[in-house]
Amino acid sequence: MWTSPLVRQWSNAFLRMWRDKGQISPDHIRFVTYTTKYNRDYWDSVDGLDNHCVRVDIDAMRSDGG
Repeated sequence: MWTSPLVRQWSNAFLRMWRDKGQISPDHIRFVTYTTKYNRDYWDSVDGLDNHCVRVDIDAMRSDGG
């Protein structure tokens, strides 16, 4: 696939900007799951459910100590 040099230059700059930024772990998480198969988001996880297929809402804030 061929792209113009200007488009390639813009695309490379855009990808470099996001690569250099890295993944940032947020201090506040809002997370919804219905199963323990998808139980993890950054530093928060759901370890068990009484009933599967029931909505679980997590609104968590990380303390200063982590």
